[in-house]
Amino acid sequence: MSTTTIRPRSFAHVVYRTYRFQQMLDWYVSVFNGRVQYQNPVIAFVTYDEEHHRIALLNLGINIDIGVAAGRYRICA
Repeated sequence: MSTTTIRPRSFAHVVYRTYRFQQMLDWYVSVFNGRVQYQNPVIAFVTYDEEHHRIALLNLGINIDIGVAAGRYRICA
């Protein structure tokens, strides 16, 4: 496995709605060599630089009705 860090050159942030919350969180932290800035049972914010977040994950697997389906919610470049 490569130890090269992958980081986009130009990227604001992306928000994903997911039922695989912890798996996606672990994956983004690993792939981007990132860190979790904030996490609770509903949402997590990951960054890999000085920005407060680059990736946000919304947990659809908890028992609340937010009225949305899984998938990409928003990408800002």
